[in-house]
Amino acid sequence: LGPRVVKILYVVDVKEELVEKRAKELGCIGLTDMKEAMADPEVQAVIVGSSTYMHHEHIMTALKAGKACLTEKPIADNQKELQELIDYVKTVEVPFRVGYQRRTDPNFRVLKQQIEMGRVGEPRIINCTSRDNPEPPMEYLEVSGGIFHDMLTHDFDMIHFLTGQIPESVYSIGHAYNPKIKAMDDVDTAMVTLKYPNGLLATVNTSRIAPYGYDQRVEVFGPKGMVTAENQRESTVTVATDLCYQSARADYSFPER
Repeated sequence: LGPRVVKILYVVDVKEELVEKRAKELGCIGLTDMKEAMADPEVQAVIVGSSTYMHHEHIMTALKAGKACLTEKPIADNQKELQELIDYVKTVEVPFRVGYQRRTDPNFRVLKQQIEMGRVGEPRIINCTSRDNPEPPMEYLEVSGGIFHDMLTHDFDMIHFLTGQIPESVYSIGHAYNPKIKAMDDVDTAMVTLKYPNGLLATVNTSRIAPYGYDQRVEVFGPKGMVTAENQRESTVTVATDLCYQSARADYSFPER
């Protein structure tokens, strides 16, 4: 990975046993109170990776302390806190970014380059397939904010990343096959259709679990043709015989990709 370019000063979590473990691994100080770390003038930046419902509070704490902030999505789990944070960011000169990691995925960056080069013309249809693996633990799902905040937000951002467009209408439908997820008033399988002001149509289909691996594909169609980003696989080797044509499976989960 190369030399570390930052010095980790603190790790903060409400769970003391987790703090102690992570602090030892990272060679830093472990705390259970974020404000204590924010009071240290040596701290220049904060990475927020807490549960969804705590993002707004932790982001605001960092920004008000004048610390640059990189956060997990989403920045809030309701419209009021979302707008409050957007309004506040506009009033301060503190770097702030949401860490949508797919924007740095080399496959999707090439996809964007092809669109910008005009290879397919102005996009008319975008189809996103976004299926996770393995199914997250129930303890995580209970605080995730739901499938739309937790998973589909990546796909909405990807469409914006590729086109710069904001949808004018959104239609969604979903179902919970897992009774435990249904009990959370959430779904584990969903489809979304979006329409944009310039006529662009987009679809996203998602699932909390795909037994064959981390399934992330994007297809962009335009008047000049089509460009597609396929799954990243464990290897590029394929085997062709009279019985089958076999290729490696997709990466197991998002950390591998």
